[in-house]
Amino acid sequence: GGGGGGGQQPDVLRRILSGSEHGTEADDEIDLRVQFRNFGIFKRKTVGQTVEGQAIIETAYWFVDQCIAANDEAPLAAHWLHEWMHNVGYRHDTTGGDGGDVAYAIGELLYALVRSNRSEEQ
Repeated sequence: GGGGGGGQQPDVLRRILSGSEHGTEADDEIDLRVQFRNFGIFKRKTVGQTVEGQAIIETAYWFVDQCIAANDEAPLAAHWLHEWMHNVGYRHDTTGGDGGDVAYAIGELLYALVRSNRSEEQ
């Protein structure tokens, strides 16, 4: 991938730019495979998840409906990039899924970027 200064890119940026999802070769593209589903009675608050060992992102119907109703693409974009980060190898191993790891940080950065761009357009 690109990058300036001739130095080595940080690992996170290198993985994003390579577009190498689980089980695929680097193609410089982020490929999203998303399946929409209901997570059932015990996971009603679940936004989505990554299918372990596959490059599939599962997203809850209720979450998509909520984003559409609010005319707000930022949470959905952030969710999908967060889950995609799992597809390139970043897990919640150390945080137990409570934030503070790479997948959450990248998702939050995209959320802020989309919101910022939206504010500029209005």
